[in-house]
Amino acid sequence: FQDAPGCAPTDFLANEGLLDHCDVGYHLNFPGPDGGAFFAAPRLVVHCPGTHSFFARDPFPLCQILASGANLALGTDSLASSDSLGMFDMLRIMGGEFPCLAGPQLLDMVTTNPARASVLEKAPLPLGIIQRGAAADFTAIEIPGPPVRDLRDLLMEPAAQVSATFIAGDKVY
Repeated sequence: FQDAPGCAPTDFLANEGLLDHCDVGYHLNFPGPDGGAFFAAPRLVVHCPGTHSFFARDPFPLCQILASGANLALGTDSLASSDSLGMFDMLRIMGGEFPCLAGPQLLDMVTTNPARASVLEKAPLPLGIIQRGAAADFTAIEIPGPPVRDLRDLLMEPAAQVSATFIAGDKVY
């Protein structure tokens, strides 16, 4: 096992002849100056904020990655390096670390952004959208107390909990 090559991830992939075969960058914590642009839709960067925090990495370069045009999604990989596998928890970690993110931006990172990835283009029904004929995958969120009007506030509300999850229209939780 060799040490890291000391170059940007996209340079490493190009040097290894893998760049044309890479549609998703997982744990692409520091993409380099042009790396984020390579992962614009239909490619995807998957950031795991729980794991990033667990390993006490330098701050995730969110502004650089978004400004480059990367298609950013949130993920989680293992309870060995995160306290949760829940996407709602990852969304809250991301929102807590980056107060500049608006509610729709946070929601897009777990819905429409991953759906724009080429790895999902062969799905039998359109994903990441609400329209007739699209897949009916969704989560219902319960908020005890008075209604919350701002989407970011709703997503970040500690008392808000997932009350139901539906996949292909069937309740699975």
